[in-house]
Amino acid sequence: MPVESLKCLPKPIFFGRS
Repeated sequence: MPVESLKCLPKPIFFGRS
C-alpha cells in the first residue's frame, strides 16, 4: 500500500494486517 493509505488506517488495524 502507498504510505498515504497507511496513514488513513488506524495504527492498531495497520499492525494487525501487517
